[in-house]
Amino acid sequence: MAQIGHLQESLSKLNFASLLEFCSKTARPDRALMAKLVDAFDMMTAQETAFLGVLKNIVDIHEQATQDLAAENEAMGKPDEKKNESVEMEKKPSEKEGEKAEEGDENDEEMIRETLKELEQVSLQALAAAELNEKLVESLQRHKKSVTEASKLLMIFEYVNFIYERTSILELRKNKTDELKSAASAAMAEVKKAKQEVSANRAEIVKKQREAEELRKAALKAGIQVGAEEEKHNEEITAALAAVVNDVERIPPIPVVEEPVAPVAEPEDPLEVRRRQIRENIRKERERSVIYLHKVR
Repeated sequence: MAQIGHLQESLSKLNFASLLEFCSKTARPDRALMAKLVDAFDMMTAQETAFLGVLKNIVDIHEQATQDLAAENEAMGKPDEKKNESVEMEKKPSEKEGEKAEEGDENDEEMIRETLKELEQVSLQALAAAELNEKLVESLQRHKKSVTEASKLLMIFEYVNFIYERTSILELRKNKTDELKSAASAAMAEVKKAKQEVSANRAEIVKKQREAEELRKAALKAGIQVGAEEEKHNEEITAALAAVVNDVERIPPIPVVEEPVAPVAEPEDPLEVRRRQIRENIRKERERSVIYLHKVR
């Protein structure tokens, strides 16, 4: 009886209810496992009902036997009121009562044997249900462990994917920066070369203009008028200087990501204006790069 009570306690309805609730709340509930739990719960309920019926029969038999024993004791304690009857009349009822008592005892023993047999079957079924319950609990624990491990693997995969995307973005930004720096370096080299050419040409033109002015003054001093060819030559020199300056101003802007070049101390130099334009283009390119990176993230 103590073993059966322990089995009933281990197979309580609260245990099955908690298991079913856990299965239903998982991310991917195991339908087959839940069906097995429900079947085990129904089987346990049926066994519990049968066991209670057997116990009720045992209690009824015990009460009936107690009542019969009390009635016999009471009958044996009463005085014999029929002592004057014949011996044959006393003998026949006593024999009939003995036969009835023997039949009743045999029936009681048979009922007790059947009850014990049913109780044994119920106990075996309860043991089988307990083993099934243990197997289901172990399966549920394995399922829970697998779900937990799958969740951890998913988190690790998402983290690795995030790191990979982050590294790709940084690598793309680095490549873009290197390309812009290379383009900016080439542009600055061209600008520097053009500036040197302009400076050299300007110095040469100024020198020629100075020589032409000295020749003109010398010619005027000597009374010689400047001819049309010399004036044309001076105009060509001035036009060449203007063309060189215009060519420098027509250099297209190239966006770069680089520290701005230190300005040359020349007031309102066309190159300084060009540098300001390049810096403005660099600032705009940086803003576009920041917006693009935010969109990628």
